[in-house]
Amino acid sequence: MSKSKAILYVIVITLIYNVYTYVNNRVIDPFMIDASKSITENPTSDLLNTIQGYYFGLVNTSDKPVNLINIELEGYQGIKIGELTVAGNPLLAQKVKSNREYSSSKSWSTNSQGLVVEYQVEILEPKIKNPTSALITYSYLGIKHKQVIGLSEVKRPGITMSNPPFMNLNFHVSIISTLIALILLIIIYRIREINETYLGIKLFGYSYLGAFNLNIIILIPLGIIIYLLLFRPKTNATVKMYSALCGFTFMIISYLFTLI
Repeated sequence: MSKSKAILYVIVITLIYNVYTYVNNRVIDPFMIDASKSITENPTSDLLNTIQGYYFGLVNTSDKPVNLINIELEGYQGIKIGELTVAGNPLLAQKVKSNREYSSSKSWSTNSQGLVVEYQVEILEPKIKNPTSALITYSYLGIKHKQVIGLSEVKRPGITMSNPPFMNLNFHVSIISTLIALILLIIIYRIREINETYLGIKLFGYSYLGAFNLNIIILIPLGIIIYLLLFRPKTNATVKMYSALCGFTFMIISYLFTLI
């Protein structure tokens, strides 16, 4: 394999991994209404042209913090809605932490945590229709999403979760993948071009370099990048590159199994 093909391989595999990670970890419809207050849709005449206080509790039921950007109330008639506020302040874009509270390793609930969104409503007509839904704009990892939540029903989430069945599988896979990597390194060593002092130790070093990475928001395979751009071995260049690629490949495999 030429170095240009190796670079292309690293780029493609890294791109596929980062796309898969985002899709696997993306937050879908994280918000839920767990409490709300409004008046009857057939108010008495003495409420006409008065200001009434409404609110709803907004909780983040995902296990990740998300950025709340905006909330728009929909489906109302005969009323005028004022500014949405949180704790007496105008609702602004803000990070909303996960509101999960674990009662055990297997179950969690929100326990009415989260934001209390308040707003004033002016009653304009004898027969009104309260907001039926909220259009929420939020972002995760810099990408905007929209979610529609019904306001007509109070919800008290309490979801029971079971432990993933793949925990033991991941442990066994890590052992098996390590053994396979060792076997591959032995095979790579045996196809060396010439004898070289401490070549076996060097191949282990190159494989560890290939596996070195930064994984903060996206995976950056720093080790293999350094090898492909900066290293110019004069002897056994092919097997050394294969060793670095072997480390890179098994690093990707190990990360993938942690996502199962």
